[in-house]
Amino acid sequence: MPTEKSPFPYKEKLKKLLALLIASGMGVGYFPVAPGTAGALLGLVLVWICRPFSVFILIFMSFALLVIGIWSAGKTCQILKRKDASQVVIDEIVGMMVTMIGIPLTPYWLLVGFLIFRLFDIVKPSPAKYFDEKVSGGLGVMMDDVIAGIYGNIVLQLMLRAQL
Repeated sequence: MPTEKSPFPYKEKLKKLLALLIASGMGVGYFPVAPGTAGALLGLVLVWICRPFSVFILIFMSFALLVIGIWSAGKTCQILKRKDASQVVIDEIVGMMVTMIGIPLTPYWLLVGFLIFRLFDIVKPSPAKYFDEKVSGGLGVMMDDVIAGIYGNIVLQLMLRAQL
C-alpha cells in the first residue's frame, strides 16, 4: 500500500522547533546557571516593554503567552522526555508578567516583584505545589508559576495599599 507524501515534509520539525523556541524563551532556558531565574528576568524585560501601554496590554500578553505556553511547554517536555524540563522557562516569563499586572513599573517595584515571584516560585504554596506535582503536561508546567505570580501580585498589591 503506497504511503501518501506530505506536501509539507518539514511541518512536524518546524512545530517542534517553534515549541522549543517559545518554551525556552528564545533560548534563554538553555542558560547554564539558574535558567528559571533567567526566564523570570526575560519576563521583566517584557513587562518593561509594556510600560508605555495600558495595563490591558500586559493582561492580554500574559493570557496569550499562557495559552501558547501550555502548548509549547507540553510539546517541549515531550520532545525532551522530561516532566518539567529546566529549559522550559515560558512558565517563569508568564508568572513574572502576572506578578506585575497593575503594579507601578518602576525599578523599585520591578525588583521587589521579581524577588517575591521567585520566592513563591521556589516555595510553591498550595495549590501551586498541586499543579507542579499532580498535573501533567503543559498545563501543570504553566499553572504552578501562574499561581506563584498571582500570589506575588497579591503581596505587591497589599504593599502598595500599605503605603497609602
